[in-house]
Amino acid sequence: MGLRALLKESIRQVHTEVEDLEVMKGYSSAELNFESYQNLLHRFYTFWTTIKPRFDSLPEEFKEFHDGYLNSIYKDCSQNPSEIEKQVSVNEFSFFYILLGSAMGSSVIIKNYKNKDVPHEHLVHLSQKARPLWSTLTIKLKENFSPFEKEDIIKDSIKTFEALKQELETCEAKFEA
Repeated sequence: MGLRALLKESIRQVHTEVEDLEVMKGYSSAELNFESYQNLLHRFYTFWTTIKPRFDSLPEEFKEFHDGYLNSIYKDCSQNPSEIEKQVSVNEFSFFYILLGSAMGSSVIIKNYKNKDVPHEHLVHLSQKARPLWSTLTIKLKENFSPFEKEDIIKDSIKTFEALKQELETCEAKFEA
């Protein structure tokens, strides 16, 4: 089984658990009230600035994409960012498999925000900039990785998604009246 298929299978459960969180259901359907939406964006910003990919093998465009994504969340969020206590370094393939994978869903989610009066530049960034990088990433995932490298990528993917779930589980979901 190829690495991409192994990654997909390894994170399937936690991916479903994140999608099933009330706050994520409200976010995906654009039904969160403004306060909950802002709190969620704050959590996203905190999470994606705390987890840092090791840029070893992927082209510079990936770092530019990540920086642009953080900038767009920062602009969308009216809350001041939290002080980052400690950054966690993760495998770049794991990091971008999750971030770019979520970007695929953003092209659907963004349609729900079309007539909403909330800032959603982060969704625009994800939906417009991720697809070419996803193609590059999937090609890179076909390269020959040692069993140890594959295991490291899979472990970091699970660990990253679990950390995202943990960050979002306590995010309150209040819906528009």
